[in-house]
Amino acid sequence: MSAELTAAALLNERFFTDYPLEAARALEALPTTAIVAAMLARSPVARSRTWQALSADRAADVLEALSVDAAQQLLAIDTHAAIAALAHLALPKRETLLAALHVDVATELRAQMQYGPDTAGSLMDPRVGALSAQLTVGEAIERLRSLRQRGLRELFVVDDQMQLAGMVETEDLALSGRERPIREITRHIATVVRATDPVARVAQVLQAQPMSALPVVGDSGRFLGVIRQLSLLTATQRASGKRWFR
Repeated sequence: MSAELTAAALLNERFFTDYPLEAARALEALPTTAIVAAMLARSPVARSRTWQALSADRAADVLEALSVDAAQQLLAIDTHAAIAALAHLALPKRETLLAALHVDVATELRAQMQYGPDTAGSLMDPRVGALSAQLTVGEAIERLRSLRQRGLRELFVVDDQMQLAGMVETEDLALSGRERPIREITRHIATVVRATDPVARVAQVLQAQPMSALPVVGDSGRFLGVIRQLSLLTATQRASGKRWFR
């Protein structure tokens, strides 16, 4: 390896290690194969720091593309990032990865991913990609191509700690200049629920402020997913003797 290539590799390593958020934002717009190649070229420390900073859906893409051994090394580092990424995977793949972990780690992850039948978490759809508040409109539009769900009307925006920052309508993205920061068109969300909140609380919130997708956060405030009104209606119909809607 030439001196120039060695220096470039060292600079990349330092960038991934010291600026994982910036590295993650740059990687998220790339195809999964390119993200994985870039991460495998880094040290385990740089790789793990950058993976933790990826949006949950892209972190899940990386897990699917890596070998089981490489994936389980990432999952064992950060519980919150692991739970968010695993929620985006199909159950067979999720169980394969969990089975490869140390039994104590797998047990903790399973416990935190299970919600009681009468909680907001049980109604939540976790497979919702989020946009970083640091993106421009143009970057956000490119990011849409990697989202697993299609036909979305609203997109949720998170800060560097994956805390919910607001939402942006896809129509607003289409009508805004590509260089405009999406934080300038992000709308405030006044109401959220925690995953551990009772279903009755969810019903009260949606009665007071109807919305098609109610954001759900964890105890740490990390954005976890959304509850769609249809899911709540279905749950209330199944719950005998419970009438939360008039």
